[in-house]
Amino acid sequence: MGEFPLILSIAAISGGGKTTVAKRLAAHLNDGVKIVHYDDYQLTGPSDFGNWAVSSGDNNDWDVSPIVKEINLHIKNREVKYIILDYPFSYLHAQLKDLISISIFIDTPLDIAMARRLIRENYTTVDMIKIDSQIYLDRGRKAYQIMIEKVKPSADIVIDGALSVEAITQKLVNIIRSKSLNER
Repeated sequence: MGEFPLILSIAAISGGGKTTVAKRLAAHLNDGVKIVHYDDYQLTGPSDFGNWAVSSGDNNDWDVSPIVKEINLHIKNREVKYIILDYPFSYLHAQLKDLISISIFIDTPLDIAMARRLIRENYTTVDMIKIDSQIYLDRGRKAYQIMIEKVKPSADIVIDGALSVEAITQKLVNIIRSKSLNER
């Protein structure tokens, strides 16, 4: 890319730390940072994530054009130095792959990711926890394993998701600042 903005894709499985790290990284990088969160969009795509992951698993089955549109708006803003893309697919989507400057994969152990998902959900009954856990066992875990097998190898940087958020963020800040200086 050679110039700002650097577009940083942060990928991980659900509960892997994408959003938390994106927010912390933005705070460390300070001014000129925009975050684009995949979860903020109602994207057209497969209705059942688990079935999609084990059958097709083709990231291009999702229409991410609203995300591309937002990124292109930020690219035109000369004050934007970094765009952080909180997004699960790394370089594996044709609409976004050429926009990404650095792809980061947070390699979070499945048990940690599941625990985080259980903590962040607003369950009102124990039965809801049981149902969600059974869905995870029936097809969610396999879908996450497939994502790891596909997305992780495509990333430029793989970070240990068992590290603290601060340790992950500091490693990324150092890498990004080094890349930014080398490309000026």
